[in-house]
Amino acid sequence: MEGFTLANNSIGALLDASTMCKLTGVSFVDNTDGVVLEGCVGCNLTGNEFEDCAVSIRGGPGFVWRHEFKDNTVNGKELGYFLNVSHTTIDGSSYGQLIIAECENLTIENAELHSAGILAGYANNITISDCIVVDSVDGVRVHECGDFTLKNGIISNSTGYGVYSNIVDGCTLLNNTILGNSLVGVHLRIVSDCSIVNNTVSRNGEYGGIVVGSGNHMILLNNTVTYNEGVGISLGVDTHNITVYYNLIGWNEPFDAEDYGADNHWDDEVSCGNWWGDYKGTGTYPITGTAGAVDNYPQKADTIDPTIDHPPDMFIDVRPSGSLLVWRPSDSHPSSFEVSERSLYVVAEGDWNGSAIVISLDDLNLGVGTYVYTLTVIDTCGNSINDTVTVTVLNYIQVAAIGGAVVLVLVAVVVFVKRRPKS
Repeated sequence: MEGFTLANNSIGALLDASTMCKLTGVSFVDNTDGVVLEGCVGCNLTGNEFEDCAVSIRGGPGFVWRHEFKDNTVNGKELGYFLNVSHTTIDGSSYGQLIIAECENLTIENAELHSAGILAGYANNITISDCIVVDSVDGVRVHECGDFTLKNGIISNSTGYGVYSNIVDGCTLLNNTILGNSLVGVHLRIVSDCSIVNNTVSRNGEYGGIVVGSGNHMILLNNTVTYNEGVGISLGVDTHNITVYYNLIGWNEPFDAEDYGADNHWDDEVSCGNWWGDYKGTGTYPITGTAGAVDNYPQKADTIDPTIDHPPDMFIDVRPSGSLLVWRPSDSHPSSFEVSERSLYVVAEGDWNGSAIVISLDDLNLGVGTYVYTLTVIDTCGNSINDTVTVTVLNYIQVAAIGGAVVLVLVAVVVFVKRRPKS
C-alpha cells in the first residue's frame, strides 16, 4: 500500500495475520484507529502521516510486536517505536505516539499525546512518568509485561479504556488522574502483585471506575473513585487477596462497589476502611456481590449538612390564587426530600436533585385556618436539615365585610363626639 489517503473510517487499515506487509507514504486522517496490526509479523511502516489517529498492535506472542517503523508522524510529531531498548530514559515530549516492544528497564517522561496513546507489549521494568494522553482510543494499553509503572499522568477522554492492563505481573498506578474515558477508567485482567495508589478515577463511562476482572495480591489505597457511570470499584469472580482501604468511593452508578471474588478485604482488618458516598454513619458497609464482603470500618464521605433558606410565612386567600411555597436548599450530594404538615401527614416526598422544592398550595385544597409545613432535605450520607413555614388561609371577602362594618361604627362614634354640646 503506497501513496494515498484513508480518512474518516473506523479503521484506516486493518492488517490481520499479515507477514512482511509494507505501508509507505499513506495519509491516515481522522480514523478511529489509523492502522491495526493484528497478529502480524515483520511489517514495515515508512513515511506515513497520521492525523487524529494512530497505530494499534494487538495480540501475541512477542514477535508480533516486532516491526520496522521509519519516518512516520502522528499529529506532526515522530511516532515513537522502541524495540529492544534497555537501561535508558527517554524524553517523550517530541513524540506523537509511544509503542514499547520487548524493552527492559526503560523510562519515558513528559510525553503529551493527542488522539494517540501508549502501547507496551512483552516488556519488563517499564516506567511511564508525567505523561498526558487525551482523546485516544485507549489511553494506556499494556500486554504481557512485568513491573509496569504509570505515575503522575493524566489520561482522559479516551473512546475506549483509560488504562487497560492484560497479563501483567507487577503493575503500579501511582498519582494519576484518569478522567472522562468512555468505557472505563482502569481495567485490569490477569494481573498480580499490583498497587493502585493515590489516583483520581472519576467520571468514566458505562463500565465504571476501576474494574479488576481477574487478579490477585493487589492493594487499592488512597484513591478517589467518584461519579463514574458504572460501578466505582468492581472485583470479578477470578479475584482474590485484594485489599481495598483508605479510598474515597462515592456517587457512582448504579452503586459504589461490587465483589464477586474470594478473600478480598475492604478494610485494613485493623481500624481503617473506606469513605463511602452513601454510608449513613452506623454499622458496617455491605459490598454488593456474591462474595458477602463488608467494610468493617466505613466512614461517611460527606459530613456536611445541606443548607436551606427560610421563606417568609404566608397569608393567602381560601380561593385558588396560584400561591407557591418555595424552598431553595443546596447540597453537593442531594438525595431526597419530604414536606409534612405538623408532622401529621406527608404533603410531598421524593428524590431531590439539588433543585428548588416547590409546593402548589392551590393543589392542597386548604380550608380557612393555619397550617405549619416543614421541609426536610437529606443527602446521600444521611446529613439533613429542615425548615418550617406557617401558612395562614383567610376568606378575604369575609374579612373585607367585617372590616367595613368596623369602619362605619368608628365614623358614627366620631360624629357623635363632634355634635355633643359643651356643658
